[in-house]
Amino acid sequence: MEELKKIEKKPASMLVVESFKEAIQTGKFKVGDKIPNESDLSRELGVSRSSLREGMRILAAYGIVEIRQGDGTYVVNKFAEHVFEFMGFLPTKENIKYVTYLRQVLEVGCVALIYDKFNEEECLELRKLVDKISSNDDLSINADAEFHSRMIEKTNNPMICSVYSMMRTMITVLMRTNMAQQEVVETARASHILLCQGFEEKDYTKILDGLKMHYDRIL
Repeated sequence: MEELKKIEKKPASMLVVESFKEAIQTGKFKVGDKIPNESDLSRELGVSRSSLREGMRILAAYGIVEIRQGDGTYVVNKFAEHVFEFMGFLPTKENIKYVTYLRQVLEVGCVALIYDKFNEEECLELRKLVDKISSNDDLSINADAEFHSRMIEKTNNPMICSVYSMMRTMITVLMRTNMAQQEVVETARASHILLCQGFEEKDYTKILDGLKMHYDRIL
């Protein structure tokens, strides 16, 4: 007869992590919530303050909470953004190339799901974002990033959205590098105009053409 697997004892700090993750999953804590102070929380969880602090540091490293000096600790949603770093995929030149191909696969793949899903008001919002893509400043970079995020969000698929979020840090590094060149900015604007037209006309092929124009310039 095989022996039963022994039950492993977990450090109190890891119990804090598990308890807190469960509280978020069940809705007790939501993104943006400020969590109770240290004394109240340690008493509620039945752990020492030192174990609580260690657990909070782990949660902060995961991007689940954010410790704001002099203000308190808040629930955030940055876990996905930290995953690639945990896996060792730092924003090196080679990894940025790989993540760009992954991003292309995700965006092209999602077109079949979203090409006819944008209504008139949403298309107008996309146009407003395109109007901000005019130079190599943060306004243009943020508008470009927001445009693509809205495409991904339109899939209504939480797993696709999470994978895309994991790439966010490296995507930002790539955009800051590429959009330092004005010709890239101009191509980005032209490709996003084509994408807008595709969504307005619910034209699958035109949207793919817009993405091809976009990626031909940055790959």
